[in-house]
Amino acid sequence: MLESPDGDPSPPTSGILGFYRKAYWAVTEFPFYRTVLEQPLYRTLLYLLYLSAHAAVVLTLSYALHYASTFQDFSLWLEENIPPLVVENGELRIEREQPLVRTYWGETAVTFVFDTTGTHRDLDHFGDPSVLLTKDALLLRQGGITQTLFWADYTSFEVGRRQLSDWIALVKWAYFPIACSTMLLTTFTLKLIMALMFSLLSMSVTSRYKVRFPFRFYLTIAIFSLTPALVIELGVAITGLAIPFPELISLTTTAIYTYMATTKCVEET
Repeated sequence: MLESPDGDPSPPTSGILGFYRKAYWAVTEFPFYRTVLEQPLYRTLLYLLYLSAHAAVVLTLSYALHYASTFQDFSLWLEENIPPLVVENGELRIEREQPLVRTYWGETAVTFVFDTTGTHRDLDHFGDPSVLLTKDALLLRQGGITQTLFWADYTSFEVGRRQLSDWIALVKWAYFPIACSTMLLTTFTLKLIMALMFSLLSMSVTSRYKVRFPFRFYLTIAIFSLTPALVIELGVAITGLAIPFPELISLTTTAIYTYMATTKCVEET
């Protein structure tokens, strides 16, 4: 049974309830960090997994909430403005007069150019982002970088209003499981890398006091020190606010907590 930072007995800290208690103490109580130093490393990694899972769910729902209307508007625009396309034997066929230029005027303008006549061979004269469909390839321009996908690398297919509608419906159904699992893996990996980096900061703090901990102690301190910064990140995501230098704020918060928590652990050793 784990004691709370003020010394009072607390309920078992395993499971989801235990995770919430630990997350709360990681933000509010520096003495708490001493109580988890000697726990098995797998429990620390399990805490990081729980933390990453919560972040993945919150971010997935937040993005869906903030961008659902934009996605719906863009989907309707695609259905109404994309001409029927047929790719066969590595070549694109469009039964429309060309070149055909269509621009979606949303929060971000996206230009689509349909041209199998060879009039346009690049996207230098169009905005960013933009898409060019030629007889041989699909060109995508984003952030000043153009990616080329050749029709010959794909099997024959056709795109019409019905196919677009089916694909859009599939995206809506697949969004949550794919986005959530991707964010879980990405968050866990990136936060673990950050924790390894901040373990070095924790190690440097103890060296000043001529104290040496096992490396898993430093990693435990760093992983729990990620909690406050992640709480801030999720709060920003939920509100949809745009704050300057979010990465700097996250790194600074984690560094402060790592330093203060390590110092407290050394003082109580």
